[in-house]
Amino acid sequence: LYVHPTLGDERNDGLAAEADGAGHGPVKTIHRAVRYALPGDTVHLAKLDEPYHESPVFHDRICPADRPITLDGHGATITGAERMDLASWENVAPGRYRKVALLPRIDSAIVGRWFFRINGRMQHMGRMSKGPSLPLKKPEELQPEEWTFIADENAFYVQIDPTKGPSDYVIEA
Repeated sequence: LYVHPTLGDERNDGLAAEADGAGHGPVKTIHRAVRYALPGDTVHLAKLDEPYHESPVFHDRICPADRPITLDGHGATITGAERMDLASWENVAPGRYRKVALLPRIDSAIVGRWFFRINGRMQHMGRMSKGPSLPLKKPEELQPEEWTFIADENAFYVQIDPTKGPSDYVIEA
């Protein structure tokens, strides 16, 4: 099965790397290809300059050990991160943006594994999924390219350089 996020179509069968206009060709998402996959199939990702912004999920796929579903990235990168549009966030101070209810469910375990990628740089803010984590900063303590979460508000905050605008940043979460 073939995946191509720009040339693929979720109505395609995924059985060809190039579309023929009759429903044969790549699908748009890894998710769709994994849904179509049968034991022993291989899901092929088109190698692109831009990473795939989704996470492959196989948890409900049951295959015999000798016939797994294989994901062949062909050198592609999968981030699982989504691009954030700060223009849709509330601007609460110069360069500081706030988003309430960014996630449908949030708890300390999720925040412990959460990160933002800001202009290609991973920013964990000292959070560790295992072992001790640094306490998150207060919003007013943030420096450019840092973030925090305030549980009482169910809100994430991101700080950028106040002399720049949201379009100067690529922020993923």
